[in-house]
Amino acid sequence: MGYPEYSVDIDTGFIVFNQKTYPGFCKLLEELNVTARPTAMSFSVQCQKSGLEYSGHSLSTFFAQKKRFFDPAHYRFLSDILRFNKKAKVINSSLSPRITVGEFFEQHRFSRRFYEKYFLPMAAAIWSSPAEKIVDFPFRSMIEFYENHGMLQIKDRPIWYVISGGSKTYVDRIVETSNARFLTNTPVQQV
Repeated sequence: MGYPEYSVDIDTGFIVFNQKTYPGFCKLLEELNVTARPTAMSFSVQCQKSGLEYSGHSLSTFFAQKKRFFDPAHYRFLSDILRFNKKAKVINSSLSPRITVGEFFEQHRFSRRFYEKYFLPMAAAIWSSPAEKIVDFPFRSMIEFYENHGMLQIKDRPIWYVISGGSKTYVDRIVETSNARFLTNTPVQQV
């Protein structure tokens, strides 16, 4: 589609999906006969300022730096992550949709390390936003996203997939199998 002689393959359609959260998309891929493959998805931090490094993939990667086995603050950090995951699920539905991330953390006691080295970097990575702007995001919407994507649980996390051949594969199949006429480089008139 478009001008192949001027094209460069870039796969920015989306990054990952799972069957629980994206059932309609999975059905579309099945109808188009487009294959997907499981992929690894985890979150890790390397802070040059504090020297902290960890990954959320497993307990062993959380303690990737062996010195953290003897660091009480690292255990408090882990405790805060577990407490947050449990608490966020329970209280989220009772919160005002207008409460911001910053307001939530002013009202609830979590360690500074949890807030600055876990919550803010993960949210900033997910929403491609500077950490200092995350404080103004609506907390409830953010936690609903986390819960829908299995991010508030340690066990039974969803299996994440990517499309074999990239997003272009399913776009090409839609174009091939559709009776629609596709116009490129054309302003949108109506949706």
